[in-house]
Amino acid sequence: AMSSLGAMIGKAPIAYWLSVSDWRNIMVTLAVIGVLLGLLIWFVVRDMPKGLNPHQVPHNVNMNNEMKRLMLVGRSSQTWAVAIYAFAIWAPIAVFATTWDVVFLKEIFPHLDTQTASSITSMIWLGIGIGSPLLGWWSDHIGKRCMPLSLSAALGLIVSILLLYFPQHLSVNMMYLLMFLFGAAASGQSACFG
Repeated sequence: AMSSLGAMIGKAPIAYWLSVSDWRNIMVTLAVIGVLLGLLIWFVVRDMPKGLNPHQVPHNVNMNNEMKRLMLVGRSSQTWAVAIYAFAIWAPIAVFATTWDVVFLKEIFPHLDTQTASSITSMIWLGIGIGSPLLGWWSDHIGKRCMPLSLSAALGLIVSILLLYFPQHLSVNMMYLLMFLFGAAASGQSACFG
C-alpha cells in the first residue's frame, strides 16, 4: 500500500489512477464522490446565516425589479471590464491546461512520458488552488482589487511568454515551477467575483 501511495504522489493522481484502473471505474467513483459532496452541501449549508433577521430577506421577488437591476448592472462599464478581464485571464487555462498542455510538453521534451507530463499539468491546478484564496486574502487585506488583479495578469503574461517563446531553454523542473505560476496567475479570475 505504501509503494502505491508513493507512486501516486510521484505522478499525477488521475494518470496514476488510469494506470491501475479503467476509465469506467474512475467515472463511477468520481460520480459517487460528487453525489456525496452534493448531499453534504444539502444537509450542511443553510440558506440563511445564523443571526440574520428573517424579516430582512424579501420572500416575494418582483421580476420587473430584478430585470431593472440586471439592466443596471449590464450598463455599467466596470461590469464589462471585469467580465473581459475574467475571460482573458481564464481562457488560457481553459484552452491550454485542459486541452493541449500534455501534448505541448511532450513536443518540447520528447523523452517525457504521459504521466510525468500530466503531473506537470497538475501544477496549474495546484497553483489555482493555492493562489485563489491567497490572492483574495491579499486583496481584502490591502483593501484594493486593481493592484492584485494587475499583478496577476502581469505574472500570467510573463509566464505565457516564457512557455510559448522560450520553451527550448526550460528544463522539466523549471516547467513544474512555471506551470504552478501559470495557475497562480489565473487566480485573478476568482478575485473578479469580489
